[in-house]
Formats: sequence, structure tokens, C-alpha cells
Amino acid sequence: MLDYDAVMESLDHFMDWLAVQYISALNIIHYMHDKYSYEASLMALHDRDVYRTMACGIAGLSVAADSLSAIRYAQVKPIRDENGLAIDFAIEGEYPQYGNNDERVDSIACDLVKRFMQKISVLPTYRSAVPTQSILTITSNVVYGQKTGNTPDGRRAGTPFAPGANPMHGRDRKGAVASLTSGGETAVYLRQRRYFVHLLDCACGARERRCGAENQSCRPAGRLFPS
Repeated sequence: MLDYDAVMESLDHFMDWLAVQYISALNIIHYMHDKYSYEASLMALHDRDVYRTMACGIAGLSVAADSLSAIRYAQVKPIRDENGLAIDFAIEGEYPQYGNNDERVDSIACDLVKRFMQKISVLPTYRSAVPTQSILTITSNVVYGQKTGNTPDGRRAGTPFAPGANPMHGRDRKGAVASLTSGGETAVYLRQRRYFVHLLDCACGARERRCGAENQSCRPAGRLFPS
């Protein structure tokens, strides 16, 4: 069985490495952009003192939070291939899931955001830019999910991550307010986050009551994009 403290220790070590790779890549990108494609006409319209930022981001926050929650509150056994690499996970028991205003898992998500922000903040940046962090995936959550294998939360290989700061699909069971509240604390450490709510015109009760005999599919009634 996976041990939560041991996993967090390994994850923290990996995040140290990842932060260095992330900032190093961004430093190279901005340096080469200035070298070969400096936006002189746009910069001429700036005030004298330019406030430079370095935009970092997180994708799959709810997957990571739910995976760590499963390891902590349920029993998760890794299934390994002949090379010893984990290719799947067997979960025994229930675990609190992100998106339901449950502090047990919401605090894990908040810790991940805070922890990574602290790691990127201490690294040198091109032209002394101020590091920022967002949970704003746009469509990258689909591509990243396609390239990610099975995860300890029960998500299957290739399944898209939830967009932005959203919970994984179908895991929020207490409505939009509880779901929005789950990620509330992370805003302290973010420049931007995006939450997507898909509202249906008949969203209550069992499918038979919800849609009725005449209407076998619920129709989208609107979308809400708080950020």
C-alpha cells in the first residue's frame, strides 16, 4: 500500500526539480523572444517602468488532490509491470473528493498550489520578472490527460483532466457553490484561475424524472465562467 507521508516526500522532491525545469524553460523562451522578435512597437506604448511577470500554471490540480486524498484516506495499492513501473492502482475504501467543500481534500489542493508557488518564487527569472501562477488550462487539460496513464484516484489512462480549477467530471455532488468553495483558498496564491459550470435546464433527480419520456437528453441552458 502507498504511504501518504512517503508519497508526499517524493512529490516534494520532484516539485523542486520540476520548478527548476519550468522556470529555466520560460527564461529561455523569453530571452530568445526578445533576441529574435522583440516587440518594439508594443513596448514603446508602455510606461517607463515595466512590471514584468513570468506566467506559470498548473493543470490537473483536482486529479493530484484526489489521488493524494485516496492515498491518505483509502488504501491504494500500485500495480506494477515487469520493470517495476506503476501502471495502475487498486483502491479499497472511500475517500473525500475535491469539489464538495470538504476541507480534508481541499486543504491538499491548497497545499499543492502554495507549495509550488513557493518553489518557483525563489528561482531567478529573466529580467527579474515576478513569478505568477494560474490554474487556467483552456484546452490543454485534454491533451495532458491523453498523455497521462492511470492515476491513484481511479481516473483511467487517456481521460482528460478537469479544466482549470474544476473537480473531475462527476465527482462534485453538492452543487456549484460547494464546488466553487473547494478551490477558494487557492486564490491567495494565484494570478488567475478558471472555473467552468455547465448548467442544464433539467438537472435534478433521476434521469427519468429529469428528462421525461418526451425528452431523452438534457439541453444546455447556459454557462458560467467565474475567474
